[in-house]
Amino acid sequence: MHLKSLKPNLFSHLINFDFFFFDSPNKSHLSKYAQFKVNPKSYSIYLLNLFEQFKSFKQFFRLLQFLKKRNLKSFLQIVTPVEKNEILLKSILQSTTTQKYQKSVITSFAKLTDVFIPLKMLVLLDFSALQTSYLYNCASRNKFFLVQTINYNFESNSLACYKIFNNLFNYKRLVFIGIVINRILN
Repeated sequence: MHLKSLKPNLFSHLINFDFFFFDSPNKSHLSKYAQFKVNPKSYSIYLLNLFEQFKSFKQFFRLLQFLKKRNLKSFLQIVTPVEKNEILLKSILQSTTTQKYQKSVITSFAKLTDVFIPLKMLVLLDFSALQTSYLYNCASRNKFFLVQTINYNFESNSLACYKIFNNLFNYKRLVFIGIVINRILN
């Protein structure tokens, strides 16, 4: 699949992979993102703002395309706190990846790879309670100037990070993110 074939179907792919729905137990600060709520007896599902979600995914794709254009001088660092997510993402990214760019998937900020490459991108997956000052200090100290977060925590001050509001509790969403990264960068 080439990126051109991904573009016309982007909206339908996002719907198929449940990125317009939010079903986390933490429901704080949903007013900006939620459009309506379906509330059975013990379970709540929110339909997220379609325009905001689509816009944030397009920004994420543009960041990856920018990284791809500078393939030999770029580095992608993915940080996820769950070890199972790390294993799954490593297997997806190594399955068909050629060595056009450097990448690393880790579970802790203490393991950030120190590479001397001018263009580095940091992707944070499901860090729900990360202080923005800690994130800013860690990213700037390691010279990550492109930062993408995917989590369910609403930050009023994003400190120039790109944001996709959702959770990755569902492995289907995580697989989708891994495949998108793999397809765009190859």
